[in-house]
Amino acid sequence: MDGFGPINNFYQRLQAADTLIYIDLPYPLSYWFVTKRLLKALWQRPEGWPDGSSVVKGTLQSYKTLRLCSRFWNQALVQQLNELADGKSLHIITSIKQPNGFTLLHNS
Repeated sequence: MDGFGPINNFYQRLQAADTLIYIDLPYPLSYWFVTKRLLKALWQRPEGWPDGSSVVKGTLQSYKTLRLCSRFWNQALVQQLNELADGKSLHIITSIKQPNGFTLLHNS
């Protein structure tokens, strides 16, 4: 799953999953990806972007969300993931260049 959603659903999904992948990129890089999506949207609608949704409004919401993320996406969450990972596969990705057998999708 990507994103957060309601907290109860989030923890239910974590418990039901057999593989946990936590993408923990530096916040400046996340801000750059959001900004880059906005700039590219001037010429082409972002792939998978919902019809009728404003890229500008989505970008502003993404900035607001990123500003609050450190309250939840932090070392305490990593500790919780490690505790929940018993019997699961846990992968923590901290770089877009990190070779974990995963490909992070991003537009260059």
